[in-house]
Parts: sequence; structure tokens; C-alpha cells
Amino acid sequence: NVIIPSGSTVNIQTSNAVANSVTVDAGGSLVMTGSNNLSITAGGSFTNNGTFNATVSTGTVAFLGNGTVSGTTTFKNVDTYGALDFGTASTINGTFTIQTGGSVTGNSPTYTCPTASLAYNTGGTYLRGLEWTTNSTGAGCPANVVIKNNTVINFPAAGQGYVCNDLQIDNGSALRQDYSGGSAIL
Repeated sequence: NVIIPSGSTVNIQTSNAVANSVTVDAGGSLVMTGSNNLSITAGGSFTNNGTFNATVSTGTVAFLGNGTVSGTTTFKNVDTYGALDFGTASTINGTFTIQTGGSVTGNSPTYTCPTASLAYNTGGTYLRGLEWTTNSTGAGCPANVVIKNNTVINFPAAGQGYVCNDLQIDNGSALRQDYSGGSAIL
């Protein structure tokens, strides 16, 4: 477990940092730069009560299994391989990728429009959930959606799926709008 206390700044300077949980206390700071990555192990958490700065990073915060986020946090790039709860104040301004086994539970992230992307990379049929809700703005309304790696998105519940910018469906992938009456507003 990593705790960054008040008055301390920690820079991620390794290509693949790993922690069970990361807590940035009020007055503390965590900085990601370059292509360095931070992996949170299954069952871990990311708590930001201070400052998290990843704006100039091309690295990714990867949740390797189920995880939780709390505190006001703006992520550049996030991957999830389990059920991830973004808490009530998480923003994506890069790419949020749902990998095989990944999903969103509890709370949806907010996507910065027009720059943020929601990417589905599960390689199978995936039931749209809290990552892409029926909201036309705010949390759960992705700026861009990318469906790749032979992933098929299934709209299992009635309700529209809004995108504020672009939808990209790669060769071999699909967006099915004929499941349970769902539809997409693009």
C-alpha cells in the first residue's frame, strides 16, 4: 500500500509501478509523466484527497481486477480488468479501456468532450453498462467510443446511448442495436 502524506510529491519514474492501494492525502501529490504506468492489484483502490497529475503522461493507471476510486480524480488513461467503481468525482480526459473481464460498477466516470474515449477491448460480446449510460451529458456519456478486437457491444436494456463526438467500430467488431429495444444516438 502506498500513502503519500501532506507536503510530499511522488513522481512515478518506473515503467510499471505496482501497488495494492494508493492514497494521496490532502496536501500530497502524485505525478505521472512520460509513458510510465501504475497498476493497482485486484481488490485495490485509488484514493485522491490531494493532487493527482497525469495530464502530460501517456501512461495508464491499470486496475488488474476489481477496484475502487474515491476523491476528485482526473485520469489521463485507465484500463480495467475487473469491476471498477469510479466513485462520484472521477473524470477521464484520455482513454478508458475495458479489457477482458472489465466492467464499471457503482458509479460512472465523466468523460471530457471531445477528447476522451471509451474503448471496448474485450474480444467478445459485452453488455453495455455504467460506462455508457443513457445520459445525454455528464457522467456515463462518453465523448468518443471505440469498439475493437472483435468486441460486440450489446445494448441489453432499453434506452439510448449518447456519444458527444465520434463512434469508431473496427473491422471484426460490432455495435448491436437490436437487443432488448436499445438504441444509440450518434
